[in-house]
Amino acid sequence: MVILLVFIGWPALVGVVFMIVAMPVQGKIMMTMQSRIGDMVKYTDSRVKITNELLQGIQCVKMYSWEKSFFGVIESFRGQELVQLKKIAYLTAFSRAYMYMVPAMVSLLSLSTYALTGGDVSPKIIFAALAAFNQLRFPLM
Repeated sequence: MVILLVFIGWPALVGVVFMIVAMPVQGKIMMTMQSRIGDMVKYTDSRVKITNELLQGIQCVKMYSWEKSFFGVIESFRGQELVQLKKIAYLTAFSRAYMYMVPAMVSLLSLSTYALTGGDVSPKIIFAALAAFNQLRFPLM
């Protein structure tokens, strides 16, 4: 950040403000994802439990021809598990896209503010600032 403040001045702080505002959004996404994972694990546990019971009592199940009813119960739990897994996949995709978007937006906002305030938009300033923003990318993620 110090390097950015030297190169482009106070417009670098616009990016810092954007980062601070973006952090709670990422936290909310992660909390929602953890909640969905907890919901999915409940269905997974139920499905595994029923499957285990089925395998332990396979002779009884075969003798009374209960295969279809057990299959329906297992399939129901698996369907609910897949619904939760799909929601988790969407949240994961959104989270990753958001994590890659934030550093780019920080660069864009800071450099746009720098240009709009009459800063020297020369290649040496822009490329040096982009290199400094690129170094900030991983800590931001």
